[in-house]
Amino acid sequence: MRPSRFFLSVCPALSLSFSFSAPAQAEPSPEGFEWVIEPCFDGTRPFAANGLARVRVKSKWGYINEKGEKVILPRFDDAWDFAANGLAKVKVKRKWGYINGKGEEVIPPRFDDAWDFATNGLALAKVKDKWGYIDEKGEEVIPLRFDTVNHFAANGLATVEVKGKWGYINEKGEEVIPPRFGWTWGFAANGLAVVMVKDKWGYINEKGEEIIPPRFDRAENFSANGLAMVKMKDKWGYIDEKGVEVIPPRFDRAMDFAANGLAVVMVKDKWGYINEKGEEVIPPRFDEAGEFAANGLAAVEVKGKWGYIDEKGKVVIPPRFDDAWESAANGLVPVMAGDKWGYISEKGEEVILPRFDEARPFAANGLAVVTVKDKWGYINKKGEEVIPPRFDYAVDFSANGLARIVVKDKWGYIDEKGEGVIPPRFDGAWGFAANGLAAVRVKDKWGYIRARSAR
Repeated sequence: MRPSRFFLSVCPALSLSFSFSAPAQAEPSPEGFEWVIEPCFDGTRPFAANGLARVRVKSKWGYINEKGEKVILPRFDDAWDFAANGLAKVKVKRKWGYINGKGEEVIPPRFDDAWDFATNGLALAKVKDKWGYIDEKGEEVIPLRFDTVNHFAANGLATVEVKGKWGYINEKGEEVIPPRFGWTWGFAANGLAVVMVKDKWGYINEKGEEIIPPRFDRAENFSANGLAMVKMKDKWGYIDEKGVEVIPPRFDRAMDFAANGLAVVMVKDKWGYINEKGEEVIPPRFDEAGEFAANGLAAVEVKGKWGYIDEKGKVVIPPRFDDAWESAANGLVPVMAGDKWGYISEKGEEVILPRFDEARPFAANGLAVVTVKDKWGYINKKGEEVIPPRFDYAVDFSANGLARIVVKDKWGYIDEKGEGVIPPRFDGAWGFAANGLAAVRVKDKWGYIRARSAR
């Protein structure tokens, strides 16, 4: 590969000097792509929403724009993407601080740990062993005095830990609910939170009042239907928001209720389904059972074989498969018979006979990735080999109509006809981002390319 003028103008300047002058245009490649930013980085990350990408030169991180211009010189030991407020956290000599889009130190590195700023303008920060919250100027809005902290929830409260006890504070740092619980969860949409007191679980409101006294061995947050799973003496059941046992604990295991009003439960190693009244809509008789999909079917296992049932428990597709995916959006489901994969319809009809070593669900473009004798290719919904298996590895197609493939340890890109839009020549490659650029590696250096034929 002949170095382009772009490569020569950008990479040497990344050492110590700093210039905002635009580099010369990269020379186009005859192989279906053009170098937007030649391989000269030791590490890269995808471009973020603000149009900047993190890059590493030796052991230091900086930021470039989509033209490869050095917006922020690599000088940080670690760096994160910019948050919505325009600040990014960076690490210098084991300390974290924040910079703006120009690379200016808005908050000098002085924290032992730190998080991105949240939508309320606060960030979690740590000095020595204590956590607190800072604002966008670096001022301690809530002093660093907690052993552990979490982000503020929608109700304006955050869980904090002090000497092994958990409580809640508001955005002013005031103790709305003093730390007195052995453990806590965030508040659910109904305004109740799960708390633990002396190994028992109960529920409090946003004032810290015990709405449901701690008496359960385990408890989960309330779901949208107003029920919560609780455990007593190794059995699971469901309570309402007043603590009333709507469904007494009698299940060995239980799951949340799905959108269709059914929950998967286990009794004596068998799985079945109940409604919100606790009635056995489908008695426990399956060795494994999944949630119902949008098409009204659920995958179940009986004696090592998988099939599908409807919401009444009727066997729509008898258990005869050795493995199976959940129902797919396009109506074709990958299933395994013996050691081969094929596809069936939602009626159990064999649309594509099992002949693949591996098979994935169909993507939005109507193609599915399959393998035959360790080679990867693509088929259509008729089972026709649109792109015969000849790759060492392959992934689904991205929005620009290209898919990454591997041949003899080299990465390239193909279109939906299997044509090598960009022949395998890279030692590493990512998918194309929304800005049309993909990070690729040549030997031990990373750069960015743009496909010339991508849609």
